[in-house]
Amino acid sequence: MKINIKKTKVMKIRRQPSTIKITVDGEMLQQVEEFKYLGSILSSSGYSKKDIRVRIGMAKSAFNKLNKLLIGGLKLEVKKRLVKT
Repeated sequence: MKINIKKTKVMKIRRQPSTIKITVDGEMLQQVEEFKYLGSILSSSGYSKKDIRVRIGMAKSAFNKLNKLLIGGLKLEVKKRLVKT
């Protein structure tokens, strides 16, 4: 297996910021403070405040789109089906 050094980054999860030095084939890997993994934002401090804010924002956006449909002149039965799905 071959590691792509340009794409590989490292992150140390710890409450106090600290640096780590990892080298592969004599080249040091870049240390990052946060990155996105499987849709979640991970930070080196271990807190997920930014991820929570992003997810709340996405939920508000989805609700506002749905809210415009519910306020419109749709029949009650159609509105009920929209909410259930």
